[in-house]
Amino acid sequence: MRRSYIKARSSNPVSALEHQADALIQKLVCRNTCCLVCGHAWGLAGHHLVYKSQLHGSIYLYRFDPRMVVPLCSYCHVPLAHEQKERWELWCRGHIAKRWAWAQRMLDSRVDTIRLRSEDSLRAVVGELTGCLN
Repeated sequence: MRRSYIKARSSNPVSALEHQADALIQKLVCRNTCCLVCGHAWGLAGHHLVYKSQLHGSIYLYRFDPRMVVPLCSYCHVPLAHEQKERWELWCRGHIAKRWAWAQRMLDSRVDTIRLRSEDSLRAVVGELTGCLN
């Protein structure tokens, strides 16, 4: 029996909107561009400067901000940004210093008591990202 590993869409409207917004930000950041590190234009994926697991509370919506996501090819994304975190941080400080500093300030300013993960806020994000792609 063959198993399917495709992630099923959630019946939870907030999770479904989050999934849609994630797909839109990936498409927006990776369209008409190339890998920020090596310049390849294929196999692109958006990498969050602050890991998505850290983007909660008052900074949750920055998860869908194009300034928080950079295009990386499959050769740079996991090996560099995920497996060599110190080297990745040094690269960011040297090549995208202002953007890196902004992302770190957002992380430092996070207030966990403020919750922004709501259906209304995600509908607004989806609408805004859809508008940017048109």
